[in-house]
Amino acid sequence: MKRIDIFSILIIGLILRLILVIVNSEFFTLPQGGADAILFERIAWNQVTNGRGELTSYFRSGPELLSLLGSFAYEIAGRRPSLLGIMMSLLGTSVIYLSYKAALLLWGDIRAARIVAWVTALFPQLTLHSALFLREIPVSLWLTIAVIFLIHYAQRPRASCIAAYAACITIGALFHSGVIFAIPAMILALSMTRSKIYGKKVRSLIINLSATIILLAVVYVVNETGYGLEKFGGSLDEALETFEANESRGTLGGAAFPDWMRIRGGISDIWKVPIRFIAFLFAPLVPLMVRSSSHLFGVFDSAMYLFLLWQLYRNRDIVAQNRAAKMLIVIFLIISFVYAMGVSNFGTAVRHRAKAAPLLIIVAAGLPELRRRLRQRKATEMTYGRTTRALSTHV
Repeated sequence: MKRIDIFSILIIGLILRLILVIVNSEFFTLPQGGADAILFERIAWNQVTNGRGELTSYFRSGPELLSLLGSFAYEIAGRRPSLLGIMMSLLGTSVIYLSYKAALLLWGDIRAARIVAWVTALFPQLTLHSALFLREIPVSLWLTIAVIFLIHYAQRPRASCIAAYAACITIGALFHSGVIFAIPAMILALSMTRSKIYGKKVRSLIINLSATIILLAVVYVVNETGYGLEKFGGSLDEALETFEANESRGTLGGAAFPDWMRIRGGISDIWKVPIRFIAFLFAPLVPLMVRSSSHLFGVFDSAMYLFLLWQLYRNRDIVAQNRAAKMLIVIFLIISFVYAMGVSNFGTAVRHRAKAAPLLIIVAAGLPELRRRLRQRKATEMTYGRTTRALSTHV
């Protein structure tokens, strides 16, 4: 049976996304297609009809920046909301291809890379968000581009790769603030993983030190300008106060976390942190928070995360041999932790965790295939060894 190539996977992924655009535009509003998606579309049209302000002001707010891009499309073709969906579908299809390229670079196995492409193409939230005018796909896009530079750095350390990584993360953070933590996460990943430049400790130290300085410089500049940090009150310095203000509010709606999960401050709340983190990744499945049939979509989504993280655990020996894979896991966990502390319901959690989903898919989705190939290779080596011994005994 002929295997489907990456071009065919991209076409299938694009068609699936365009079908959802049509459904959302002509038949009924898709899940998560109301509220923010409608608001962002209205802001885009308002910028066309009432004019735009100073362009630099749009780089301080993710919704405003996304709507600015949508307004440019409206300038050309008029107010057609489906056009924004088509634009997002093209970006979502780009995420499929970039994930494929990243996986191929990471593992050097085209079959594993194709599986990553398939999972990215069919992953529920990535598919859904590719049909809606929301910030998730632009964030995923820039995160995935950043991943490619990270893998290049892990395989052949160069300061230019780190600079490109930081630039991609900064652009992603313009759409949503939490992504900026991928930069300090990278610093942590550098310290936790060992470079492969054996016998060249001085060079390795200089490169890692240069990378750290570049990353810290980017964090400083972003913090001083406030670009993309509206969720943190305009700067990272205000992050804690903003978090405390959000936690002080009650949680409402059917998807809200229980009130006892709110962090009110103090040592006594430390035990809630891992619970919030687990709930962010796996709710409404773990803990079970299904309160209506509409939550079943979230159950399937969280089951996907359970499966991918289980694959990471099962194949941890394969991951442990790949520096870039370990760095990706660190960055995924840090971003997830930041978002976990900032959400109070699993509806928002489902959207936020989708932003970094490509990172997890790139590392984990191809692991079963890599394990199969490893077992096949070992079986071949054992067969070859037995044959060689038999021949030598016969002689």
